[in-house]
Amino acid sequence: MSNNATVIIKSPQRNSSIELLRIIAMIIIVFFHFHARNFGMYVFGNERINEEGLLLHSILHHLGGLGVPCFMFISGYYGMKFKKDRLLDIILQCIGYAILSIIGIFVFTEKITLTQLFFFNNWWFILAYTIIYTLSPGINKIIEQFSSRELLMIIGLFLFYDDRIIIQ
Repeated sequence: MSNNATVIIKSPQRNSSIELLRIIAMIIIVFFHFHARNFGMYVFGNERINEEGLLLHSILHHLGGLGVPCFMFISGYYGMKFKKDRLLDIILQCIGYAILSIIGIFVFTEKITLTQLFFFNNWWFILAYTIIYTLSPGINKIIEQFSSRELLMIIGLFLFYDDRIIIQ
């Protein structure tokens, strides 16, 4: 008699409240980029220090920066399962959202440039999502090797070495 035990790792069951938070994170990401472009918030110097409303815009800009980590943590919590058919679907969704953002820019600013349409820097997120999705099976295998405590330590190390977190 064979005594082979099979370990089945289940993904956490979907929770509509968490899914709503992910949708809110997506909206925050769109708002962040719209706000940053229309109010020049990506980079600004001391010459704008006395500008009226800059503090509010700065606070909104930094709060908007929380959308991506929130979205990625939720996606990571549920685990990404690689499927070839889904890869094309993700790329098409990214292109669709990119087109919607171009339409949104045109509606609110009434201007659009060829650079906005064709410059790769505007479309970096398609490549980023594709790479993350493609690497997800390997990432999941690595994650399964660690305990929750070890994963927290690894995340802490990533945060510690992140240039944006370290005060220089």
